[in-house]
Amino acid sequence: FAAKLAQQEGTLQTVRIGGDATLLGRCAGNLGLVAMLQGDFIVAKSYLDQSLALVRGADNRNSIAETLWLHGRLTLRRNDFDPALYHFKESLALYRTYTTSVWVTRVLVYIAILHVARDQFVVAAQLIGALDARDKTFGSINAHLDSRASIAEYRGAVESLRARMPAAAFDAEWKAGHALTVEQSI
Repeated sequence: FAAKLAQQEGTLQTVRIGGDATLLGRCAGNLGLVAMLQGDFIVAKSYLDQSLALVRGADNRNSIAETLWLHGRLTLRRNDFDPALYHFKESLALYRTYTTSVWVTRVLVYIAILHVARDQFVVAAQLIGALDARDKTFGSINAHLDSRASIAEYRGAVESLRARMPAAAFDAEWKAGHALTVEQSI
């Protein structure tokens, strides 16, 4: 509740100082994230749609990519896999020129989570291997995820995959993913 009030206050202050579309879009995106984490998917979608319209109107590439990522997370939580993958891929396409970005890591993590949820174990294990290689090259996945909720979702997906996939098969696919270049993993 306190987070929602703080975000709403941020929106009011942004309007008071001139209503910058990018800042308003980020406030709406953060309110969408809070609603999503609270399980209110209808309100979350409303805020995320508002956010996307604002940041697209401002033509802010990074904010568009972030809002698409949030849309992907929301649709993934609703087990609506095809739209989730579409949002993640659209977000990743915008970040593609920044291959070392924490945002590339974040999007790849959620694509891996999506593949685990879809029972697409081979792709998921390869992405987890690629993410481990990124972790060693660009820094900790946990630091890149930057929230307990995201870290817990990723760890849970990895544990689920390991429990549901034969160990030898997981190890082979993980190694294949670990050997991918950054571009190949993207």
